[in-house]
Amino acid sequence: MPDPIHLINECWRVLRDGGMLFLAAPDRRFSTDHLRPMTPLEHLIDDHRRKERTVEDHHLDEFLRLNEKLEIPADAAARRALFDAHRERSIHIHVWDAPAFAAFLAYCSRVSAPFALLGAAGPESTQRREMVMVLQKVQSGDRNLERRLTAALAR
Repeated sequence: MPDPIHLINECWRVLRDGGMLFLAAPDRRFSTDHLRPMTPLEHLIDDHRRKERTVEDHHLDEFLRLNEKLEIPADAAARRALFDAHRERSIHIHVWDAPAFAAFLAYCSRVSAPFALLGAAGPESTQRREMVMVLQKVQSGDRNLERRLTAALAR
């Protein structure tokens, strides 16, 4: 998902009032993303402002080098062929831990897609070591969503 803010906004848009959204996301500490840097919220906001809908080269470069341990060709044509071959794969474009993911969802809830937290489980308590949360569409967001979500995902 090149623009996760757009995804959350679209989920909010299509849900009826009171509708529930189930989300699961990898926590970098428990995935092959552990070598990759965290994605700052500012990066996500910039992707959203630019209406990013494709996987950008810098994401592919980072993923292929750090997750796949591939050497990126210096030759532009070979690099383009490698990136194009991997662009449609299902990869982790953005990288989070629980506090960063909570901050991302709280931002979305404050700015454009208000949700209330119904439940969450941290990676230590899920079989696939993912962050799992259930959100409910509301008309006015939970002011304490980030704090509550961070605490719930830490369990």
